[in-house]
Amino acid sequence: MEQLRRVLVTVLTAILVSSAGPLLWAQEVQAAPKEGVRQFNFAPEKAPDVPGFVKVSGKSVYDKKVGYGWANLEGELQTGMWERQRGTSWEYAGNLNLASRYGPDDLARSYASGPATFALDLQPGKYEVWVLSGDWGLLEYIPREPYKIMVEGATAYDFKMTAEEFYREFETPVLEDDLTQTDVWRRYVEPRFKWSSVVVDVTDGQLNVNVEGGRRDLTVFNYVGDYAITETRSGPKVCFTGALNALVVMPAGQDAVTGLQEIDRIDRWRQQDFAKKWPLRRGAKTELEPPAADLARGYTVYFPNPLRPVRPEHRDTSTRRTISLRATPGEYVPVTFAVYAVRDMGRTTVSVSHLSWFSEAASAHHGNASLIPFAEVKTGVVRYVAKPVGRRDPAWQPGPDMIVPTDSWDIRGDLAKQFWLTIHVPEEVLPVKHSGTITLKPEKAPPTKIDLELQVLPFRLERPTHLAIGMTYFSPLQYSYFAEERFWKRMEAEFADMRRHNMTSIQYTGIRMDDYDRMDKAFALYRKAGFEQPVNLLESYGAMCRLRRNGIPWETEQFHTEYVDFVRKFLDEAKRRNWPPIIIDFGDEFTNSAQEEFGAKLARNLKKIPDIVTGADSNGYKEVTLMAPEVDIVAFNNGWDGPKGVNRGKRLLKKETVDLIKKAGATPWLVNIAKDRFSNGYWLWKMVRLGIRGKMEWMYRSYNGMPWNSFDAKPMRGHLVYPGPNGTAVPTLRYEWMRMGLDDLAYLYTLEKTVEEARKDPARKAAVAKADAFIRELDGMIEDDMNKYRGKDRSKYVWPVERYDEVRNQVIDLILELRGTN
Repeated sequence: MEQLRRVLVTVLTAILVSSAGPLLWAQEVQAAPKEGVRQFNFAPEKAPDVPGFVKVSGKSVYDKKVGYGWANLEGELQTGMWERQRGTSWEYAGNLNLASRYGPDDLARSYASGPATFALDLQPGKYEVWVLSGDWGLLEYIPREPYKIMVEGATAYDFKMTAEEFYREFETPVLEDDLTQTDVWRRYVEPRFKWSSVVVDVTDGQLNVNVEGGRRDLTVFNYVGDYAITETRSGPKVCFTGALNALVVMPAGQDAVTGLQEIDRIDRWRQQDFAKKWPLRRGAKTELEPPAADLARGYTVYFPNPLRPVRPEHRDTSTRRTISLRATPGEYVPVTFAVYAVRDMGRTTVSVSHLSWFSEAASAHHGNASLIPFAEVKTGVVRYVAKPVGRRDPAWQPGPDMIVPTDSWDIRGDLAKQFWLTIHVPEEVLPVKHSGTITLKPEKAPPTKIDLELQVLPFRLERPTHLAIGMTYFSPLQYSYFAEERFWKRMEAEFADMRRHNMTSIQYTGIRMDDYDRMDKAFALYRKAGFEQPVNLLESYGAMCRLRRNGIPWETEQFHTEYVDFVRKFLDEAKRRNWPPIIIDFGDEFTNSAQEEFGAKLARNLKKIPDIVTGADSNGYKEVTLMAPEVDIVAFNNGWDGPKGVNRGKRLLKKETVDLIKKAGATPWLVNIAKDRFSNGYWLWKMVRLGIRGKMEWMYRSYNGMPWNSFDAKPMRGHLVYPGPNGTAVPTLRYEWMRMGLDDLAYLYTLEKTVEEARKDPARKAAVAKADAFIRELDGMIEDDMNKYRGKDRSKYVWPVERYDEVRNQVIDLILELRGTN
């Protein structure tokens, strides 16, 4: 009977939810329950109140006068909030956790866990009991550890997740767009917050409820290091598994409909609360009257510049039907086009033929060298995800983000959609023009063919591997949950992906510095990937934080002594184990905490270690001036005034800062300036000419939450790269723009090398003079002050997107001329 009732509940829930549709957001829902229905939400005292629910906090000790509360709390109640997480709070007793986080709505944002028993006085009889369970986690609550919610000894909710289920959810790209409130609710909220029910017989006048799950397994922190901000570092000292968000109790009826109606009413309120907290703000539509032929076909096809992302409301058309490209062997080349669906196109597929040389005879003679197989062309679709609007407002709108690896998409009517293909030019292929065809085949409209031409150039790029180019990289701790082998395989795959995107180094954190054996494995993978530059070890700063958390203030001599000794032992171990060269990147923006003098003092003490190489990320003028004489490498961004206003508006991204650092005897790097083509290409080239020798960007992939849930953990705080199945990496547009910029840098570096080689040949004097003039002209076109590209007069300086490829083609033509080739 109970099994039949559960089936009926599931079916009726689906009917109620599906029938609600867009009306979920249109009508104000009453929060008050029906007579006889009791509603409780479990939350810290500081959490928001929920209309119609009785809050049960850590202070809600059972009292017979009120008839409910915690019956067996252990120990003194402790309270707090999580580091850098405004609006969050927690409470802890020896057998109870209560947490309140961002959450989708005020009911689901809070929960209880732990073996403490919640008691509710009731008249004897049968009761239908509903529980809500789920959490948008910050770090360690990614549902993986089993737990149950028990009501009167009966299981109301039973959570289990196998390794394969977890990684399927963690790695599987979402193949739909975030376009409406209903989209994001059903995709991100419903699967993470589950209602479940049970009918129990209360015979002793009291209903007892508890979460059965034990303590959380915190060994995951062996794989996240000391740098990452995690819940337990500013949260309760003991964490329990599971989550009990809400409890709804009512007398058991003759059918399941009454309970479902109550839950449906609560969920309607939750969805309205979600819509208020995370409102959707749509962008303005581009006006376009498609040509008659496009109207008849049902869609337009056009060719946006890769640097101009397509938004859902974008409208455009084009009569062009050929994409022409130039690239060198080994290069990764983006190919992009878009459609505007006048009406529903249905499931739309894109395919690409081989790219081959025109001559059949030549193809027969040269074999595989005469073609680029379609296997080297990766098809993708730019997915719209919920993106934040404004700096303080939690509103969202659909925006282009990751390039999902797929060859098809369901394209709705009155919507623009961008396709992104990446061609990997084989190392051994003839330097000729290769041609092929892209075929777009909608389910509900006629197909379209696009001609594709790729001129393979007769030279290879020389990359500036003397520069340290990389990203902040956190170890993939989620892959340690079920088996360490997965952890190392994922790290190896992500290192390889960064190498394919022209990185020569990484800013590494994620394993504690004194975990020598795991560090050994990580550095072995670093060598295997072929990174040319030293490891920039940001975990050095994490070790400082651990000492402080262990009760040793930074201001004390004890800290300086113990930290320097700690680093000395680490470097001795590095030498003994023959690790790659390591930069002790201990300085992580001391400006933010007004501790610039402390940073300089620590730098002087670290220099007592023989052969140490130190680095500091600085984001204030005072910090740069104090650190530059004391460290080997100063990485800087544009900076800010600091909490005490000491920097007085001085901005750093300009030539004067480079000169200041060099004059003090340090090497200047850039850090966290932008993830675009210009900053990683032409502007970086300009700054390298001035003395910059490295650039690091934050960050490859976040360590928080489920990556394919746009609202999980820190809502709408997206990744630069998303994990895909079988070790694949799913890039974002910004990540591909960075690669395009670093390719621009490589083309310019190749030009400079070619010029130097050509100077040895008097016959190429004219070509050398022409190239020298171009380099001088390009240098003059690029401002050495990034603030000119960001200030109120930026329209005078920002490059039109067409200029990037125009300059690239000029560089290519000059290289060909210097080489004496066509």
